[in-house]
Amino acid sequence: LPDGLLTLRKQVEGRDIAILANGPSLGLLGGYLDRLDFSERNELRYFGFNTVPVVEQLLIELGIDGLDCALMSHPQIVKSHERWLLEFLTDPQKVFCSVNGTLSESPELQACAQSKPHQFISYSSSGDHPPIPDDALHFPPVNTLMHVLPIALLGLPRSVFLFGCDGGVKNTRYFREGDAAYGDQPIPVDSYGAWLRKDAFLFDCMIGTLLQTLATIWRVDIPPIFNCSPDSRLRSFPRISASEFGHLARDRGLHKH
Repeated sequence: LPDGLLTLRKQVEGRDIAILANGPSLGLLGGYLDRLDFSERNELRYFGFNTVPVVEQLLIELGIDGLDCALMSHPQIVKSHERWLLEFLTDPQKVFCSVNGTLSESPELQACAQSKPHQFISYSSSGDHPPIPDDALHFPPVNTLMHVLPIALLGLPRSVFLFGCDGGVKNTRYFREGDAAYGDQPIPVDSYGAWLRKDAFLFDCMIGTLLQTLATIWRVDIPPIFNCSPDSRLRSFPRISASEFGHLARDRGLHKH
């Protein structure tokens, strides 16, 4: 196994993992976590992607130490958050994932990847096919959730909870849209909402096949996956309320790993 995947498994295996997207419903996270006690909140593993400083600030406000794993899929996003990433990687238990070549504009992070290979997971995303034996870490470039979710599953979590995975609902496109932590990323134009809805449709068409293929190639199980965004346009996974989340997380025994 890649060194970075071994580190991810040390963090995630047997635990529940929360995948945190930047959709507006990410603001509901606190209400869901209120269903757990302090130790249970911190026993969850947190996986954020793309504009991760916004997500981590929310976690800190909620009394969580921060993200355990981060993924960025574009060189410009990496460059925008280079300082944050270098600080993030000072903790040897943290893992950073990126598409091959995503570190091309950041020599410091390239050097970090060479000196700390156990904290990096690199994958490919060159075509529309799922993982194949000759390219077992390949995920189609449909959207970044299509990359985050299979990597999370390779960590062998007990179950997966999706937050902020809205698929283009309402008028606001991002949680805390316009926050300085978004850096140089422009506020999406009005047509972006329609693009996200199409994006959600394509995700739903492909994710089942991708996860089944991943499970076969890597010989892993597909854990229960729940969408904690009640109005999400994604239809691949059951949408659950805060009370259902609390019930599931407690019943699954967050401390039994």
